[in-house]
Amino acid sequence: MSLSELPARAPAPRPISTQPDAALTTLKVFIEGLRVDAEVGVYAEEHHRRQPLILDIEVELRPAFPGELNATADYDWLAGQAKAVAAEGHIELVETFASQVASRCLRNPQTQSARVKVRKPEAMADGMAGAEVTMERR
Repeated sequence: MSLSELPARAPAPRPISTQPDAALTTLKVFIEGLRVDAEVGVYAEEHHRRQPLILDIEVELRPAFPGELNATADYDWLAGQAKAVAAEGHIELVETFASQVASRCLRNPQTQSARVKVRKPEAMADGMAGAEVTMERR
């Protein structure tokens, strides 16, 4: 019997480890394009008026076995942190908004750092242009 005549054989399954992978150095979770309506701005016309903010949230987690639920970050929880900041009332600076969201994301004990990008599409009059900031906290 030649090699080409041997039946195909799947590799033996490897046991699943529940221990942290020594080679795993970084695990990041992303949310992109989250829309949150918030009262943000320094101008009088921006007070008591909600406007859209578009957020990208990136959290870096402590190295752990990525198949375990408690080793990661819940997307809904992360999104909820941004919504909670928006619900707290008027914030003058987009930078402050981003910083508060990042600080809240760090409440997850697995989170080592949080990077939050906030785009304010209606930042300039007549919708001519938007603005964005990025904040990272460790």
